[in-house]
Amino acid sequence: MPMQQTLKETVSLEGIGLHTGAETVVTIKPAPAGSGITFVRSDLADRVEIKADIDNVVDLARGTAIGKGDAKIHTLEHIMGAFAGLGVDNAVVEVNAPEVPQMDGSALPFVEAITSAGLVEQSEHREYITIDEPMDYVEGDLALGVYPSDH
Repeated sequence: MPMQQTLKETVSLEGIGLHTGAETVVTIKPAPAGSGITFVRSDLADRVEIKADIDNVVDLARGTAIGKGDAKIHTLEHIMGAFAGLGVDNAVVEVNAPEVPQMDGSALPFVEAITSAGLVEQSEHREYITIDEPMDYVEGDLALGVYPSDH
């Protein structure tokens, strides 16, 4: 079974928020094995930490938003896609605004930044989710379905 991975070095990117138009800096740091992906609102006095977890999803209207209390982080799909595509299991993502910057509208700038930082194998095995039965989620006119597969 493959081992978990994190970044070798810290890396930062700057860009504009898609919905807010705010100048945003996102800093991606290595994290311990087993910690997962944690977003930190570095612009807030209490530096609220929000784990990238389904239980923290607070909005799906114009993208995915996670939150804790009044603190939220929007439009994290591309950075999460970069983590998934590169096999990053653990990272701390500091964001100095309420959303991750849009960059060029794709995951590529995040992929390039993470690749330049390098990855390091960690001491714990990677965890996988297995879908054993169909699952459907519907909220208003939004729907998501996940189904078992042999592939």
